[in-house]
Amino acid sequence: MSPRQCYATQATARMKQLTASGRVYIKVDSTQGNTDRYGRLLRHVYTPGGQSVALKLIDGGYAKEYTYNRPYAGRTSHLRAQSKAKSAKRGLWRSCTVAPKPKPVVTKPKPVTSGCKIKGNISSSGEKIYHVPGGRSYNATVITTSKGERWFCSESDARRAGWRKARA
Repeated sequence: MSPRQCYATQATARMKQLTASGRVYIKVDSTQGNTDRYGRLLRHVYTPGGQSVALKLIDGGYAKEYTYNRPYAGRTSHLRAQSKAKSAKRGLWRSCTVAPKPKPVVTKPKPVTSGCKIKGNISSSGEKIYHVPGGRSYNATVITTSKGERWFCSESDARRAGWRKARA
């Protein structure tokens, strides 16, 4: 979550508070795959007392429920908590105004040439990120040119076009 997003600073502080002991428990969700399309593990996180961190964040208005591909274990509880937080105007439901997302400017990508191996991927939040061969997410990253994603022949080309390098 970017600090530029509404309520991100408060959500980060609450997450740190919930996990301050440094101990959490993770649980695999059999309704989901092992990883998402970026190679990140898909897990539920619990405090040592057995409380769902996601549920606490959603209930307090620090986070929104999000279903990526298919319903997950606990989704109904998350939706119920979100509805209550929204009705009570807790957290982001009180302090954020929802503006329409600006339409991304899509530039026509250059055709792929055999020498262009750097992947220009657009994240779900619209951030332009490039991945170099050998990078952690390189093999899992799929380029969809219809979404404005593209290939670059050099890192400097990617940076000049306004893309940032993927974090290690």
